Amino acid sequence: MLTVADYMREVIPRVYVPVLRELMTKDELATLKLSIRASGSDMWLNDAAGLPPDAVIGTDEAMLGVEVHGELQLFWLASSMTDEENRERFYSDIQDWISETTFGWGQLRGHM
Repeated sequence: MLTVADYMREVIPRVYVPVLRELMTKDELATLKLSIRASGSDMWLNDAAGLPPDAVIGTDEAMLGVEVHGELQLFWLASSMTDEENRERFYSDIQDWISETTFGWGQLRGHM
């Protein structure tokens, strides 16, 4: 099992960032903020009540916070799934979210 710090350093760049690069514009990526939060928490990673960098991710209770142009959406981090399964689920979820945001309203980006 990985800690939050390990997950941010190893898994996020390998699994999630390529999806974000494919589906978002340079302007959108310039405003991108990522965080890992406890399920049901509205705290950022570095907040006192948020998940500390040494917290272990492995109970499927952690969520990836994706903020672009001030719009925030949370996505489950499923430790029981493979990288490819997580990538496919995230791709579908972020594709839907983008089409519902003010910056990407109505746009179905990427493959279907």
